[in-house]
Amino acid sequence: MIDDGYDLIIQKLPQAYSQNRPRIAELISRELQTDIVEIEASLERTPFIFKQGATVAELVPNMVALLEAGALAMIIPQNSTARSNTDSSSNNAFRSEFELFYKKYANGLSRILQKVKIDSIYELMQLLLKARQSGARIFFMGNGGSAAIASHAATDFAKDRFPEEKYLFRVISLTDNTSLLTATANDFGYENIFVKQLKCLMQKDDVVVAISSSGNSPNVIKAVEYANQNGADTVGIVGFSGGELGGVAKHRIHIPTKTGQYGFAEDISMIIIHMLSVYIYEQDQSSGCASQ
Repeated sequence: MIDDGYDLIIQKLPQAYSQNRPRIAELISRELQTDIVEIEASLERTPFIFKQGATVAELVPNMVALLEAGALAMIIPQNSTARSNTDSSSNNAFRSEFELFYKKYANGLSRILQKVKIDSIYELMQLLLKARQSGARIFFMGNGGSAAIASHAATDFAKDRFPEEKYLFRVISLTDNTSLLTATANDFGYENIFVKQLKCLMQKDDVVVAISSSGNSPNVIKAVEYANQNGADTVGIVGFSGGELGGVAKHRIHIPTKTGQYGFAEDISMIIIHMLSVYIYEQDQSSGCASQ
């Protein structure tokens, strides 16, 4: 929160709210790019914080538009006695604002997930099952949040859930050996932290899964290129526009997010991993051959 900023608050709605509500809700929905139905529900619990931490000049056009639409709007300094006078109802306003954001985020996540091509996820599942059947290794890798997803993926697929060995995946996360990662980065450069491991561990027909929101991480691209040249199947789970990885990997799962939307890209990458691990587990469990 900006200490010297101002908030624009819809303090309350007049008696003619039922008549003005559609105009007010439409104005807010257009400005915040949020579902109009959710806006109308949130306006039932005024005060409603429309914008925070802005200058007066930035807020005046919005306040004028709200007043013209029939709402009682106020510009309040974030650090002032005027704000303290509204504290009795500010918790409701903040909760209303957070609830609106929560639903906006959840709806956005759902919309993007629906746009991911199911065939591309199915291809990855087929590669994983083929590797399990043949005894091939499966490697996961990524940077930052994608490194955590790679580690989590390896954990989910490496679980020994059934007594029969045919249900085991030979899976490795290339992000988890901290000593090796730092030694390789220090001695050979960060762009080699994954490819050096593949040179030691990978064999023909193994599966290499690279996770990258931007698709432009040099260390991931270099490792995928090596895997391609040495007979492995490669999969890129990518966000944004797909980046270079989206074109280099033999198979691609594209999460169509705006550039910089790391939250959605990483959330859906993890959802895809969970979908596959849970689906395969349930199929194994219902096959009649696996026992708990």
